[in-house]
Amino acid sequence: MGQKVSPVGLRMGINKTWESKWYADNKDFAKFLNNDVQIRAYLSKRLKDAAVSSILIERTAKKTDVIINTAKPGVVIGHGGDEIEKIKKELSKLVKEEIQISIMEIKNPDIDAALVAENIAGQIEGGVSFRIAQKREIRNAM
Repeated sequence: MGQKVSPVGLRMGINKTWESKWYADNKDFAKFLNNDVQIRAYLSKRLKDAAVSSILIERTAKKTDVIINTAKPGVVIGHGGDEIEKIKKELSKLVKEEIQISIMEIKNPDIDAALVAENIAGQIEGGVSFRIAQKREIRNAM
C-alpha cells in the first residue's frame, strides 16, 4: 500500500484554502456536507461546457453563497441572466436553502491547472496525440 498525501491537504494553509467555508455543530454537519456534495455534483454536471475551474461554498446563518470560478461567465449567466436564475431556483429546491450565486471570471485560463487538464483531456478524447496536446498546452501556458 502506498503512502499517498492529498495534494490539497498538503498545501492547505500555504497556498490553498478550503473549498467550503462554514462551521456547523455536530447535528448539522452531515446535512451541510451532503448539501455541499449535491451542489458541486449538480453544478459540475449542469455547467460541463462552461469551463468551471472551482466552486467555493460559504455559509452564513441565513444563506449559502456559491462562488463559481469560470473562464466563460457568459455561458453560466445566459442571455439576460435567465440561466443563472434557473440554476439558483433548482439549487434552492435541491438543498432546501436560500442560495446566492456569484460568478468570478478567470482572466487567464491558460494558467489554471484544472482548465488546462480539462482541455488536454478534451483534445485526447478528440483523437489528438497526448504528446501534441501536452506540448500545445505548455506553449499556451508559457
